[in-house]
Amino acid sequence: MEDFEYPVLVKGKFYDAYVAYNADQISGFFHKIAGKWGLPVILQDYIKGTEVNVAALGDGTGRTVASVSMRKQFITDKGKAWSGITIEDPKMTEITRELIGKTKWKGGLELEMIKTSFSEYYLIEINPEFPPGFTWPSVPAKHSGSIG
Repeated sequence: MEDFEYPVLVKGKFYDAYVAYNADQISGFFHKIAGKWGLPVILQDYIKGTEVNVAALGDGTGRTVASVSMRKQFITDKGKAWSGITIEDPKMTEITRELIGKTKWKGGLELEMIKTSFSEYYLIEINPEFPPGFTWPSVPAKHSGSIG
């Protein structure tokens, strides 16, 4: 673990994320998370910036049906967004359309990103569903079977 550039993020497969500044902290967080949520435990570069998300709907042919970007306002002790505010961010929309276009994504998804102070975007997680508690009443009825 001497080869790591600190800090690093130690994440559980479902919940929990801790910032570790040395090998002892990595080990402690690893055992804590593995004991609670099981394996795998993920080590990820820590990127300083603002946590932002996109909820989007792909039609399976590469077309983005709709997307909405948000900035996390409050994050729980489990690393989950408790509140956020919608934002207009053309770069996030571009990233979303590119991913849906290349993968021909069908259904809802959530992209979690970090936006640095230099306006660089780092995709840190893709979830194959809308964020918990997310409602999207303006999605056309023909796509309602894809919303979960």
